[in-house]
Amino acid sequence: MKPKAKILLLAVAPLLFAIAAIGGLLVVETQRLEQRQAQVLEDVLLSAKREELRSYIALALTSIDNLYGAGRDDEAAKEQVKAILANMNFGDDGYFYVYDREGLTLVHPRQPELVGQNLWNRRDTEGTYMIRELIARAHEGGGYQRYLWPKPSTGRIERKLGYSVELPRWGWMLGTGIYLDDVDAAAARLRGSLLASIRQTLLGLATVAMIAAITVFAGGLAVNISEQRQADRKLKALAHRVVSSQEEERARVSRELHDHICQLLVSIKYQFELVGHRLAYPGNAPVTAIDKEIGALSQAIGEVRRISHDLRPALLDDLGLPAALEHIGNELAQRSGLTVNV
Repeated sequence: MKPKAKILLLAVAPLLFAIAAIGGLLVVETQRLEQRQAQVLEDVLLSAKREELRSYIALALTSIDNLYGAGRDDEAAKEQVKAILANMNFGDDGYFYVYDREGLTLVHPRQPELVGQNLWNRRDTEGTYMIRELIARAHEGGGYQRYLWPKPSTGRIERKLGYSVELPRWGWMLGTGIYLDDVDAAAARLRGSLLASIRQTLLGLATVAMIAAITVFAGGLAVNISEQRQADRKLKALAHRVVSSQEEERARVSRELHDHICQLLVSIKYQFELVGHRLAYPGNAPVTAIDKEIGALSQAIGEVRRISHDLRPALLDDLGLPAALEHIGNELAQRSGLTVNV
């Protein structure tokens, strides 16, 4: 992976991680809020249903007050109370039931086949001893009990909130109940709305993350293109400077060759031609030695070596840059008479 791609990835990855972390925290907090709101809603609805149950029980007690409240304990009074309670209904699924202290069913208008059966040991699918717990709440002075029981209008097993009181002289438990499927439905609607809100929020976060990632990527791509163009311009400028330097160096070498070597060689050529002419046509004057021409030729050879040395000093390959620079400084000092420190 290229360095720029790594830098871009390092820029985008923390952003995506932060957005994912925020989304996760949002989901957790929303779920907690959902649970709290569902619990609050259930508590509010159950509070209303508890008051409703207490009102129903108070109505039932008022209906039998002329018999039980009058202090009658005979069988005829008990039968009349059973008949009154069996005929009292509220709504589609509201009724009253009566059990004795041992769990024997005395009144059950919606399931008359249970009358005469002992339900002390009957449990619902959650393991709750329904009648046993209702009798216990009644013996405590009246109380509420949740359990599962078939709903008459649908025949399905639903959650039910029961309320029972005791008729202590007769040893009876009088109770009624309200099914909680509407509470469950309201809580489910609340959860559904919250889940829809979570989905919309997460979708919004995902959109923001995508836009942010695209923005960062586009910005990185733009910076990359800009840097690439700038690098190309610098490379072109560098190439131009290299070419210019090469041209300048060639011009310098050309001047060196023309101004020094060529003049020396031309001068040597004329001198040798003069010597050759004297040898071919000897006159009264003797032919002098050619030491002067040989010296000029040596000077030309020295200039060639100097130019070659300036182009690529042998010391640069043999001893390295510091030694080559020091040698050049010494030569410059010798030629110019200046003091040169390297």
